[in-house]
Amino acid sequence: IQDLNPAWICRYKEEMVELIKTKHIKSILTPIQSGNERILKLMNRPMNLQEFKQTINHMKQLCPHLRVRTQVIVGFPTETEDEFEDTVAILKTCPFDEVDIFAYYEVGGSAAEKITPKVPPDIIVKRVKKLAKILTVPYRLSTNQDNLETNRKFRLFARPIKS
Repeated sequence: IQDLNPAWICRYKEEMVELIKTKHIKSILTPIQSGNERILKLMNRPMNLQEFKQTINHMKQLCPHLRVRTQVIVGFPTETEDEFEDTVAILKTCPFDEVDIFAYYEVGGSAAEKITPKVPPDIIVKRVKKLAKILTVPYRLSTNQDNLETNRKFRLFARPIKS
């Protein structure tokens, strides 16, 4: 399943769990975009991150081989260091198998273009590098069958940041 809004996973978690149990679904891409609820509201993607995390954990318990991929945007306008750390925390604690990291960039005519203050480009680069470093470090993945030492995959997507 590609581009499944995380809010829909929570809203239809019973149905999702039933689908996962069939083992016909091998992977899910669910782009959380941020680990901070204030930033998610600014992105017009409000959701309950705790409920989302619980749902993903439950799905992975039912089907340990389900691959869960997500995407995050680093440096969305007004994102503070603490809010960025919320994203780091959810990526560390939610059992994502792959993470795509996007550095925020302006898109002409978007609602985000009008949001200020902007996160300075050097801060965005620093945060992207931090996430990349964290996500390439081996971590413990506990399943109900066994414990595996693994590396998360990540892809870094960057476009020129306007100064």
